[in-house]
Amino acid sequence: MPERTVEDRLREEYFDLLPEIRGATERLEAEVKYHLLPLFRGLDRFERVIVKSRIKECDSAVESLRRRQEGAVFDAERAETYSLSMLRDLAGVRVLAFPRARLPEIDTVLRGVFPSWTADPVLGDDGAKLAFKYWGHCATNDRVGGEYQIVSMLVGLRPGSPH
Repeated sequence: MPERTVEDRLREEYFDLLPEIRGATERLEAEVKYHLLPLFRGLDRFERVIVKSRIKECDSAVESLRRRQEGAVFDAERAETYSLSMLRDLAGVRVLAFPRARLPEIDTVLRGVFPSWTADPVLGDDGAKLAFKYWGHCATNDRVGGEYQIVSMLVGLRPGSPH
């Protein structure tokens, strides 16, 4: 029987982690929605705030980890050192807001909920902040990295938007 590749090990790990990834995603989405409820209630008729969650797909997770390696190649002799738990964004939530003026308000609310999460803003070519982005771990799960983004609806819905 041929030896298992690093990719095979990581795919197996992904499916072992998947229930935890789903749980972390659901929790993250619920916490974000809950803490934004007062804001939702105060929106004007033309304003919108949408919370969307996503789970990183298996192949995307493996490729993301591969890109972080020197030469974008896994070293088969160090197969046991690779883990999808190293990824920051297995679970994700995106908060889309219109108008853009709501972004700082949403950021203030969520920073209070996730104060220990690390900021990783998405900057445009001109250095302007396109999206607030943070990563960390949900209170109930140390193995699954989560990420939330706060982005203008007009930026977040176009192809090639920050993810």
